[in-house]
Amino acid sequence: LAVGLSIYAAAGILYLFADSMLHLILLGCLLGVGCGLVVPIAGGLIGEHFTGEARVKQLGMKSGLSNFMVIVGTMFVGMVAGRDWHYAFFIYLVPLIPLVLIPFLRGSYIQAHTIDVPAAPSTPAPAAQSSLKPAHVQPSTHEVVVKLAGIIALYAIATYAIQVVSYYTPFTMQHYHLSTGDVGVATAMFYLSATLAGFGLPLFIRLFGRGTNFWAIALCVLGLYGCGVLHTYWAFILFTFVMGLGYGIIQPIIYDKATSLAPDAKKSTQFFSYVLTANYVAIAMTPFIVSGLADLFNAHGVNFSFWLNGSIMAAVLVWCALRLKSFTFTPKA
Repeated sequence: LAVGLSIYAAAGILYLFADSMLHLILLGCLLGVGCGLVVPIAGGLIGEHFTGEARVKQLGMKSGLSNFMVIVGTMFVGMVAGRDWHYAFFIYLVPLIPLVLIPFLRGSYIQAHTIDVPAAPSTPAPAAQSSLKPAHVQPSTHEVVVKLAGIIALYAIATYAIQVVSYYTPFTMQHYHLSTGDVGVATAMFYLSATLAGFGLPLFIRLFGRGTNFWAIALCVLGLYGCGVLHTYWAFILFTFVMGLGYGIIQPIIYDKATSLAPDAKKSTQFFSYVLTANYVAIAMTPFIVSGLADLFNAHGVNFSFWLNGSIMAAVLVWCALRLKSFTFTPKA
């Protein structure tokens, strides 16, 4: 974790001296290495030290904070970039803060500050229940692989679908004569709602129960189609907010499932990294998929990306309705 944060911060410092596109590309690769180390380890640490509802809550907060920092970063860049474009890269010095906190992650510190809660006395199970499968029995490797593949597929598709907010909303809104400021507000609404969804995840699960993922996917579908049909300022604000709410619910649930599949707490980082790899691949592939399908169907309209991804998520919604009780779509691991 310290190495990853150091690489991340070093890239932020070196950005201040970049003076060519080649430098920016190389430093972007270095920044990606640091990010690729830090993010799964951070999630793995949560999976290692928390279980049950506490883990769901912590992963929801992690997801919420990640989306919140996008808003903070965007506002910061907007304020300083006009003076000197190098100043925008000061945002990449944020990892210096957790670097200072690294000493508090030592095992000795954690042990010294752990509160031991007495376990409740166990009650012998009735004889009639003796044939039930013991809770401690681990699933087979095949079962784990199938379940992991399911949540990775869901996460990759959902991430790909909502990336239209970052890639295509600016072009769509400007096509309908909305300003750059309007685009910024609409994008911020997406990350604001994703932040709120992350922090309120336990509440959403209690409200919607087994149908939590179903309604979250439905919100994504509504947001995508809404942006593709209605093109006023307030419509974009509303539907990007709705889309962010849906994705902000799905994201931490996937994180929780990934860590729960690990055979032991020490493996949670490894499983978490598999899911995040799918996330980054989906982000990178979004423009290639949309452009490729636009060429294939000769559909280059400004709303094509929203209609396309809305239809893909609608198909996922139908599959979710048919497989609501499966591991992939249940809200709890």
